[in-house]
Amino acid sequence: MKVELANDNESRATGLMYRKKLDKDSGMLFTFDNSDHLSFWGKNTYIPLEVAFITKDKVISSVREIIPLEVRVIRSEIPCLYALEVNHGFFESANVSVGDSVEINGDEVTFVKKENFEQ
Repeated sequence: MKVELANDNESRATGLMYRKKLDKDSGMLFTFDNSDHLSFWGKNTYIPLEVAFITKDKVISSVREIIPLEVRVIRSEIPCLYALEVNHGFFESANVSVGDSVEINGDEVTFVKKENFEQ
């Protein structure tokens, strides 16, 4: 999948806010300098989204829903280095789930099924 990169403070702070649509098989990949408990919310976001929290080993640790205009904070349960925001329902339709890993090559993200993931 093709993604936009949010890899500096300004792009991470803005994310997908203020947008009215997101192409079907695209998303935004947030990259951070250090693993931490990452936080997201739906303030100023008009698109129903999901966010996958991804560890430094590039394993999806959790997937959470982001509700448009909701100010409730969503946090990763464990320290993560990446977060991938996509349209709500993308992960289910693409058969991507917790424990799967991602491969990141510039602005391309691919998913690899993985068995026996333990958190």
